[in-house]
Amino acid sequence: MTVLLSVLFTFVLFSDLYSYLFSSEEIGELGIIDSEVSNPNAKENNKNTAIFGGSKFLLLIMLEVVIFHFSVKTLEILNNEKYKTTFGMFMKAEIRMIKVLIRGFIQSLIAQVIIWFVLLLIGLSSLSPFLMFIVHAYIIGNAFFDNYNEQQKLNIKESDICIRHHSGAATTLGIITSIGLMIPIIGPLVIPVLAAITANIYGFRYHIENPPHHKAGEEIVDLSEEIV
Repeated sequence: MTVLLSVLFTFVLFSDLYSYLFSSEEIGELGIIDSEVSNPNAKENNKNTAIFGGSKFLLLIMLEVVIFHFSVKTLEILNNEKYKTTFGMFMKAEIRMIKVLIRGFIQSLIAQVIIWFVLLLIGLSSLSPFLMFIVHAYIIGNAFFDNYNEQQKLNIKESDICIRHHSGAATTLGIITSIGLMIPIIGPLVIPVLAAITANIYGFRYHIENPPHHKAGEEIVDLSEEIV
């Protein structure tokens, strides 16, 4: 199943890339998300969604079971403990990933309109795709770090607040993940796993579940209470 998703994502990615590079010049001022609000002619244009947004979100949702599995396994190694996983935990993680990415997608739509409007006013609308790539990178990084915070019993809102204090790390992880996903076949197979492992190692090392006004390691939630 994972291999099939990887093949399909690669096909969509390069189809959109071809359309983005070789279709008509009017890709749209935003060129990011297929939205009638941001581009009235969106239905007539082939958007580069696999590179800049929606398709990557969908891929992460479909791979959440894999991402969650490696998140738990990473924490097992870091804590030197064995955790028991259940079907209910995977379903809960899947639902949470959907909520996180839908929330992020809505936020990206709002950011897209604001960025486009501001850049249009100053005559730099061509920078919009680059800035939106950064926005989507943060959302993707946030989703991986949220997998770690989920194991610390943080709800989505609490997790988001904590991750904001590590926005640089989240954005960096999102950028690397976004670029890595462009590697045909192998990228969608390997990169989400590596990103999940990296996010949990970073979260464990820097205790991202603790707000900055707490001392690092002051109160680390016992994962076994949640997972066992």
